[in-house]
Amino acid sequence: MTKPTLNIGLIGSGFMGQAHADAFRRARMLYPNLPMVPHLYCLADANDELAAKAAARFGFETSTGDWRKMINDPKVDVVDITSPNHLHCEMALAAIEAGKHVYCEKPLAVTLDDAEEMAAAARAMPMPLKASVSGEKKATASAQTARPSANPIRPSSSVVEARPGASPVAAARSE
Repeated sequence: MTKPTLNIGLIGSGFMGQAHADAFRRARMLYPNLPMVPHLYCLADANDELAAKAAARFGFETSTGDWRKMINDPKVDVVDITSPNHLHCEMALAAIEAGKHVYCEKPLAVTLDDAEEMAAAARAMPMPLKASVSGEKKATASAQTARPSANPIRPSSSVVEARPGASPVAAARSE
């Protein structure tokens, strides 16, 4: 029986992007009972050439120099943000608005206001959405992927579960 895939969209191909891609790639070997198999679907980076080179090196199916295009791709299930810290908020809010699950490298944001806006946006989503922050002594990307859906990802209080509501960005800004 073929397991369903979880299409990963990765933003950033630097050191942490490489580490996250490797973790997703190895998840199948490390966790044979995964309910879904992570698939390195799309890598977004600063420009098309950089993205294409990194995607080929890491084993992604496709690439783009436009992270917004990747976030809005209906085939992307999870957006993994490993970009420079000052870009996390804008990227995470756009991914949440697009209805994507978000996994963000630490720090979540560079200001408390940005972090609170991101958390509020995820909570305002009208669907079961997970947003998580990578960090020391927390579950790795591959370990989080391995958790069955009946046992939600809860590596720390940084995980935000969505609840019914209006547009996540509008809701976050109105709080």
